[in-house]
Amino acid sequence: MIVLPVLIFATIIGAPVIAIHRDFDYPYFADHDGSNNDFSHSRVTREVSSVNSQNGTTKYKTEFIEIPSSHKEPDRILFKVIIRKAQRTSYPVGVNGSRKLLAFKWAPNQVKYSFVLNDNVYYVSSPEQRPIKVSDHERDGLIHGTFDWVYKEEIFLREYIRGGAMWFSPSAKYLAYASRAVNSSEKMLMTTYSRDERYNYNYNMEYPKTGEKRIAEFSISIWSAEKNKSITMDVQLTNPKSFHYLFGVSWVTLHGKELLLTTWANRWQNETSLTICDYEKATCSLIYEHKYMHGQWADPTGHTNIIHSNSSFFILLPNSVGNNSWQHVARIFVTPDLKFESISFVPSGEYDITAIVEYRPTENEIFYTAQAPHPWNLHVYASPAGENSFLKTDQCVTCAYSNCTYQGSVEVSRAHNLMVHLTCRGPSKPYRTTFFPSVSAQSDGKYTYTNSESTDENYESEWKIETIVLNNGYEAIVQIFHGDLDLNSIPVTLFVYGAPGFNKVSDEYKPPPRSTGNTTAAVHIDVRGSSGRGWNYRSQIYGRMVTVEVEDTYEAMRMVLDKYPRLDKHRVGVQGSSYGGTLTTALVEVAPEGFFKCAMAGAPVTNFALYDATYSERYMADTALSAYTDLTLNVTKFAHTKFLLVHGMRDDNVHFQHSALLIEALQNADIQFGLMMNEAYAFYRTGQKLRNPGKEGCRSLTSMNKKFRWLKTDQDLRTLVHYGKSGCIIAIIAGNKPTNRNEQLRLLAEALDEEVTALIDSGAEFHDYILKEMAIALNEKKKCWPKFTASERWIRQWKSHYRVTGRHITKIVSVKKKKDEGKIKEQVDELRAQVQQIVEEHPDIYIWNCDQTGMVKEAHGKRTLARKGVKQVVCVAQSVEATTSSITLLPIIGMDGYTYLVNIQHVLTLASLIVNFLLVNFIIRGRNKDIGNYRMLLTCFAINYFVFTVVHYLTYPIAETHPNTFMQRSHGPIKSLFMQCIYIGNYGTSFPLLCANFVYRVMVLKSNLREHFNKLLVGTVLAVIASFGLWFFVAYALFSQDNESRAITRELFEGRFPSPIVHTVHTADLYVVAVYWSGTTFDGPRWKCFGGAIILVTIMSTVYGTITTCSVVIVKHTTTHAKSTGSIRLQRQLFTCLTIFPLATAYFPAGFCIFAPILGVSWPSISMVLPNFCCLHPLFDGLVVMLAITEYRKSLMQLVTCGRVKKKPNASFVSHNLSSSYSGKT
Repeated sequence: MIVLPVLIFATIIGAPVIAIHRDFDYPYFADHDGSNNDFSHSRVTREVSSVNSQNGTTKYKTEFIEIPSSHKEPDRILFKVIIRKAQRTSYPVGVNGSRKLLAFKWAPNQVKYSFVLNDNVYYVSSPEQRPIKVSDHERDGLIHGTFDWVYKEEIFLREYIRGGAMWFSPSAKYLAYASRAVNSSEKMLMTTYSRDERYNYNYNMEYPKTGEKRIAEFSISIWSAEKNKSITMDVQLTNPKSFHYLFGVSWVTLHGKELLLTTWANRWQNETSLTICDYEKATCSLIYEHKYMHGQWADPTGHTNIIHSNSSFFILLPNSVGNNSWQHVARIFVTPDLKFESISFVPSGEYDITAIVEYRPTENEIFYTAQAPHPWNLHVYASPAGENSFLKTDQCVTCAYSNCTYQGSVEVSRAHNLMVHLTCRGPSKPYRTTFFPSVSAQSDGKYTYTNSESTDENYESEWKIETIVLNNGYEAIVQIFHGDLDLNSIPVTLFVYGAPGFNKVSDEYKPPPRSTGNTTAAVHIDVRGSSGRGWNYRSQIYGRMVTVEVEDTYEAMRMVLDKYPRLDKHRVGVQGSSYGGTLTTALVEVAPEGFFKCAMAGAPVTNFALYDATYSERYMADTALSAYTDLTLNVTKFAHTKFLLVHGMRDDNVHFQHSALLIEALQNADIQFGLMMNEAYAFYRTGQKLRNPGKEGCRSLTSMNKKFRWLKTDQDLRTLVHYGKSGCIIAIIAGNKPTNRNEQLRLLAEALDEEVTALIDSGAEFHDYILKEMAIALNEKKKCWPKFTASERWIRQWKSHYRVTGRHITKIVSVKKKKDEGKIKEQVDELRAQVQQIVEEHPDIYIWNCDQTGMVKEAHGKRTLARKGVKQVVCVAQSVEATTSSITLLPIIGMDGYTYLVNIQHVLTLASLIVNFLLVNFIIRGRNKDIGNYRMLLTCFAINYFVFTVVHYLTYPIAETHPNTFMQRSHGPIKSLFMQCIYIGNYGTSFPLLCANFVYRVMVLKSNLREHFNKLLVGTVLAVIASFGLWFFVAYALFSQDNESRAITRELFEGRFPSPIVHTVHTADLYVVAVYWSGTTFDGPRWKCFGGAIILVTIMSTVYGTITTCSVVIVKHTTTHAKSTGSIRLQRQLFTCLTIFPLATAYFPAGFCIFAPILGVSWPSISMVLPNFCCLHPLFDGLVVMLAITEYRKSLMQLVTCGRVKKKPNASFVSHNLSSSYSGKT
């Protein structure tokens, strides 16, 4: 019972209580605010939607359930949607029982939504209403409301995942959707192999390759909710018969009217046409055309989510400044009759703009993100969009923060006071921040900053950026991680990507490469073709992909090796995936023989003539297919490089066809190479495409685990993705061929068995924590699996497989050590340093004891690990000799308090069960009938504590405090979240019972209230049920885990956790965690838990106030009217035990546990005491009840004294005696 007050105090100050368990599949929750946001997870999700309606705020939960077999058709992922309102009302989305959807979209800030079923678009005005059919696939034979694969992948860039090709107007009066013909392009055969199916599954997916004549063309239709009518727009282009891509769709409000702004691009994507679609006119009128200069192309990202004013809109277009052309913001003005008026560029410097963020009409300013002042930076800029602006020219809004030079997820307020909310993504670790810049006439048109948050100005990135001038006159930007500077020579890995318009070098926070660590240097390089330096650099790759970027990258890498001799030029590796795999393969072919000792190419495009047409032709235009670079023509240099090829056979982006041709060329040249058929990663990529820098799909852990059982945790999935993206280059360097996780861990287990056998044979004493350290050290040495933690479960399974268990030491053999004074001194100094470090790290946890057995740093004496079945366990002990007595250091034995806690738990639980069992027995067998209804109340009271004791024993929560956090873990037989909530709900039932107890005692004093005893009993039962449900709901719903708290707390469990109870923690997923402040800093409280805390604290405060008030009334009444001093003394004892005593035993330790983390003070040893207090309440309360009632007290004395104390007749409840004496009765 001590745990819940701790959790409640935690939530008062904004601490979320997160129950994280792996015993069952817990659903993932993501926030959805009812706006026009596309859903960002392909897993089975529940997205909480708060939607504003005319009747107030109606809350819905939208649950997406992916159809298990839908991954076989990657361009038509099917899923089900269930909309839930309140607790029990649900609305399945579909028509006539058919629920397999292709798309689903909420209207912005409305309860309306649309969905696509069987290639038809449907509209629903609210979840309670029936769907309205918007399109008619059966009549016109078109596919409505969804994009094909190439549009999802290359044009709309995974922005419309489940939202499909549908767009609600801001008022939701109109719904626009795109349509295309069936079989509008050539198809590619996709084959799925499964263990569960005897035959493979073949699926023909539309995938137009380079040069293909037929590519899907889309039309635009708009449906009116008021008229219930859909009209296909007449798109008026200059050359309507030629092919056009639908390049962008966005609703705008111009001159007070909602209009649809659509962008169309020609086949080579170097000409764009902007049209304004009007439902009333049924036309999309051409408003502006732009023809790009040679070497330039249109980027789809600049034509989605168009920012606009009442008379204009903003897009990104090339603009000549100086001797270069840059991506700048163009403002296009539109007349009231929707005609083109003028175009102008907002003032900007010599830098590339990446995205338009917001337009503030009051100040007439436009905000955007730009790669400035250096190409590797990403800052927020503001510029005057016209006259009547305080700004005179463009200005960097965020450059004042020297250690936040790379920003993402930027939000700028459109009205009222200017507020900028963004994520600082580098060079320091990412964090969210909000600040309030202002500009006035007195500031000379420059921004000043108020209420801004400080950053870690002293942080220095381990990656260093510099520029190198190549022989061709162009500059290469190089980013280097130098690794361990104490190493005179270090191998180096070149990580590449190199796609057009992509930057590998940036100020974004990068930890050391996971596959290499500090033992290997790493290099990133940006050359011609990359963005951030204008079209002079970007257009160099136009029409000649896989040429100039390969030459520049090799030359830059050679110059880096010449500049830094400690980078071993004889141990150089290169790796990359997708376009990076292409660049990796090309670098091996371009560089001299043996320049790269090893290479890893993941899903390389060996010839862009075989890639999709939309991507290839954007950068190659009408280049002849014979001029495309073919990486399979000359592979002779691979004979001098260790090469690992990684590719998934169901990769829907880069088809296995590319690797198959490369494999054929390598085999024909008789070249040895490694091949990894990355089935798991390929399956992962078949999920919905979303927010992935590598343009890859993703799947949930639940979806992956159904097919690959070895993927059990989020860490396993992250490791798979890491391998898929970058491979394990260190494994190639070390010569480790196995890449299967199970195989690698099997080799690790065998190596550990060899070392354990040597330890047992030598007679050494060792335990589980040494076994864990040995496993981790072996993994680091052999590089078997990244982030291997040697979990408790893994150690337990290893011991079971290799028949190792804990045994008592039956004999200790003392061996005299040969005297080597130099070695002895080294060992003593090393031991002293280890002991000092341990004592400094754990000043208040361990109880230290000196001994001369030579068993250093052991947690359990007289036991060691040995083989199962061994009867005689011999331990060899060897004392440490010293050169002089002044440096002799006795070994140290640490005492672990966990066994002590478990034993105390058993004793207290047993005592509590006995006391409450006796109390129930006394009540049932009692002869005194005058107590009346109070017998039932006492019975419920005792049974409740009996149940609480059992539940607490099964759960056995142990609470611990650490800086800014509070943690609780179940150590009992049952560790599920449901059991934790049962425990918390059961705790809540004690409050109405206690309250009824004291109310009854007051009612006894008032004769006119005695007739309401039955009502009190019924009210008590109802209050107990309601309290249980309320506490259970708060714990399960409001205090449940979320992504934010999971991310915050996981960092606390990176290393060895300094705690006497939880001394082998490796993941936060087994814990209930409360974080006081977001980000474990004092940024602000966690509001989600604050509401739950208010509910619980209100209940506790009300009940405790009632108990205290009733106790004071009883004591005062007793003191005034009672004729017996014993009665007065007994009532005061009751007041002390049931009101004041819990403050000292329960609430004070709980409060201390909470306020210590607020101050950043660690006090984990408090967990040695807290669990036992949970058993004291049912024990003490049961004893108090038995001692307060004369008959029960004497029955207890009879039992204790074995019948030597005789019971007197006429025993009665003391409060009843008091009330009788007040009325003149004896």
